[in-house]
Amino acid sequence: EKVGFWNNVYGFNFNSLIPIAKKNIMTTPLIDTIRSNAIISDVKEIINVNCQTITIEQLNNIEKKLEFLIQQKTNYHGVSFWFDVTFPQTQSLLQPIILSCHPANPPTHWKQTCVLLGEELKVEKDEIIEIGVLIKKSVLNPRHYSICVMTQDKEQEQEQDGNATVELLKQHLGLK
Repeated sequence: EKVGFWNNVYGFNFNSLIPIAKKNIMTTPLIDTIRSNAIISDVKEIINVNCQTITIEQLNNIEKKLEFLIQQKTNYHGVSFWFDVTFPQTQSLLQPIILSCHPANPPTHWKQTCVLLGEELKVEKDEIIEIGVLIKKSVLNPRHYSICVMTQDKEQEQEQDGNATVELLKQHLGLK
């Protein structure tokens, strides 16, 4: 919908801008609320942070190799990220409280982050998809992270580079 918009802008055809719009959309993480039925695999945790013991260095560079079990035959376009925060039970808090940004829960201010792939990939039910994720603190803005997602498909490899060297990520995570 963000690309097709250029076909008719108040009655004018700007479809020559579609390649630029597509490149911009595919290289910039999308912050939005996604529908829970858009999730096509099991959910995996990238990092579990204990705020009392985590170091700044551990938060500056987060990397993980994940395998996802696909739950339906479909096409997939990207990887979604969100967080949950658990406030543990204490003497004054009788039961833990969980703030969840999971798409199945009511929307929050934080929404979800979607890293789109260059093209959609076809997947089958019960297929295992391997994904490497590198999340690195931005040097320009300490409140931002650069996200690099690398996926491998049996027939075709797609890469999404978010300010990280994809070849280095492949080697480091053992994907190549």
